Amino acid sequence: MLFRSGERKRSILRGKEEILARLRSETGFGLSVKRKLIREGEITAIEEAKLVQAIPREQVDNISRFMDSLSDDLFDDVGISILKNGGKQGQFSYAEKLVTLYKESIIKNGGRFDRTAIHEMWHNLERALPEKDVLVFKRDYLNAVNRFIKKNKWFGEIFDKGKLKVVNEISDKKAQDLFKRFPEIKKYFSENIKTKNWEVRFTDKTYRLKNVDEWFAENLADKTFEHFSEMSQTTKGIFAHAKNIFKKVINGIQRAFGRDTAARFN
Repeated sequence: MLFRSGERKRSILRGKEEILARLRSETGFGLSVKRKLIREGEITAIEEAKLVQAIPREQVDNISRFMDSLSDDLFDDVGISILKNGGKQGQFSYAEKLVTLYKESIIKNGGRFDRTAIHEMWHNLERALPEKDVLVFKRDYLNAVNRFIKKNKWFGEIFDKGKLKVVNEISDKKAQDLFKRFPEIKKYFSENIKTKNWEVRFTDKTYRLKNVDEWFAENLADKTFEHFSEMSQTTKGIFAHAKNIFKKVINGIQRAFGRDTAARFN
């Protein structure tokens, strides 16, 4: 797909350098500098609005560090789109191999551009996982869900074990039954006026349990930032016994997180 709505017919170029160039085109001063400039009246109202929407340079630097630690060709077919509006902070299209960041959603929800971008890039890298590691990760995901269900019985009633995912919505009848038995959970659902069904609302704690793909991306994004903050600490991975065909993926991840990798997250 060459053009996307909201990108002003900007060509979606692909590859590591093009991704970083696109991110840098959206950079601006860090938040502390923005506030100082605004307080001292050094910028106009229009300039202020632009600065608030800008991506801090240090966050682009973090994304660059992450990409530098992996093989460049892992991003050869990946593009990035940066849009102003969107219901979510970011997404990765497997079909288009496209990372999309939604600026207003990230800012409004107190998110970070680097955390969101790296999360979505892990979705891309997930495509290269050997089947052996996919099975291990599915097992770990299911174990995490089961641990959560032990403390939150209602969650088991919206989890589809066969598809390894939380359902997107439930009928009004089922919702009312759940609310009657677990009145404290209504805040985790929102009613769809058109369909009369109730949609699941995820929190920071439950989002990674949404499905196995989000479990993978959230955990690896966590480990990325742990590594950034504790460079001397050996960080766990999931790629201890990868097949040779994925050697470049594994070597890249080992460069990012250290060579002593384990086969699972605890």
